[in-house]
Amino acid sequence: MMKVLTNRYSTRTKYRATLLFLLGSILFSCNPEKEKPIDLERIPSFRTTEDSRLFFKNVRGLYYDLQEEKDKPLQYRIEDRIQSDTTPQLHLCIVNDPNTSRAFVLLEPNTFFEEESFPIQVYSAEGTLQDTLIYKKGNVLQQFELSAEFYNGILKNDSLVVQKDGKSWPLLTKEEEREAFRITMVDFLRLINYWNKKPQKSPYGPSM
Repeated sequence: MMKVLTNRYSTRTKYRATLLFLLGSILFSCNPEKEKPIDLERIPSFRTTEDSRLFFKNVRGLYYDLQEEKDKPLQYRIEDRIQSDTTPQLHLCIVNDPNTSRAFVLLEPNTFFEEESFPIQVYSAEGTLQDTLIYKKGNVLQQFELSAEFYNGILKNDSLVVQKDGKSWPLLTKEEEREAFRITMVDFLRLINYWNKKPQKSPYGPSM
């Protein structure tokens, strides 16, 4: 009898997981906010909820490489990222800490970048220099703000350029690179319920 009940429970669990996956895929593809720019004046709370964590874990998390370490937050990196050290790469890592109900997004330059801090030029789709952003590790709020700048630039079809050894190197220029970055940011924003209309209070205060 116990074996029969276990099998029934297992089948039911698999069915619910499949249903959740299909529903999540539909919601993600129809999500009107996936092309919405981030308000750079708004400070997120970085809070997650049980529902947002379950959705990310069981639906969107399937598309990520998961790094687990004892007594440390979970780290997710999208599978579709380009892993190369011969050209400049800038990836996102979602850090999810279920114990504190918080999540953060971190920028991860590859080893092409030897400096801990470096400028990144932003050009409009028309080729006009718009801004020069400085990458540095900083705190989680500064990491979010810089990630948001790049995300908004991708939505506007801006171009990013870094300088090394007197040469200009395009950054996030390939479609798969830009999509990996954009999708990761969309998943992170959903995880922290960023698009909820209810105002969020950040424990970090305004950035400096």
